[in-house]
Amino acid sequence: MTGTLPRRGLLPGLPTAAKPPRPTIIPRAEWAQGLPPKKKPKPETPRFLLVHHSAGANNVTSRAKVIKTLRGYYRMHTTTKKWPDLAYNFVIDAKGRIWEGRAGSLDGPVRGDATGGNQGFDQKICLLGNFQKRQPTKAARASLVKLLAWLAVEYDIDVTKGRSITFTSRGSNRWKKGRKVKTYPIGGHRDMSLTACPGDRFYPRIRKKVLPDVRARVKKYAARQLAAADAAVSRPAIRLATLPGGLAGMLGALGWVIARRNLLAAESAPSDHAAADPLRPSNHA
Repeated sequence: MTGTLPRRGLLPGLPTAAKPPRPTIIPRAEWAQGLPPKKKPKPETPRFLLVHHSAGANNVTSRAKVIKTLRGYYRMHTTTKKWPDLAYNFVIDAKGRIWEGRAGSLDGPVRGDATGGNQGFDQKICLLGNFQKRQPTKAARASLVKLLAWLAVEYDIDVTKGRSITFTSRGSNRWKKGRKVKTYPIGGHRDMSLTACPGDRFYPRIRKKVLPDVRARVKKYAARQLAAADAAVSRPAIRLATLPGGLAGMLGALGWVIARRNLLAAESAPSDHAAADPLRPSNHA
């Protein structure tokens, strides 16, 4: 099983082409002038990724209107909600632009907030709009997949088919503090809180379309790593010593790559039964 291998991020010494590109993300400074976080952001240990919608207007398309909207949400979150900053780590608008939300999110994983309580261990991505009766725009969906795939690789979140994530809740109105929670590596806000977010129309798409698309993108990155490792091994041995980590580090990484490749080959072999769904079907799907 996949769990018998150590999880690894990017391997040392691989060329840039093998590494997943970070999508273009507009930094917080572009919208939050004069709106500093009320407290220093707390670090987070991401185990999965959580998708939200803002439940606001769907016609927010111009850059100026998006900035005005983000500033409005900041004020509501820091006053009415008493949170230290905008709740979400990243925000995606209808044009597909990705914005850094909570301060520090571009530098590393920081803890967000959510209505119903923050059960923890995630990074929060919010799409601007209300998706109770409609889908996000094609541009927004494409950017969501790019962002989720980058975050999954960056924070070593396993999106392998059939994979589930288990953690102990920090507390929400759906999962009391101390409760063991089992979820998908990419989910919707209602999986973690009693809420309609991210909308009845969009929520089923996260598991049926968004997660598979992210999985395919991450698999492509893994294939590039394997190809890059093959190319590195085919070079004269003396050149290996010049790679970051030296010869020993490269050989150690190569051993992991070989084991991982064998495992992927085994997983892709035809099976007599379909992979079991790790979770019971959602009542909202």
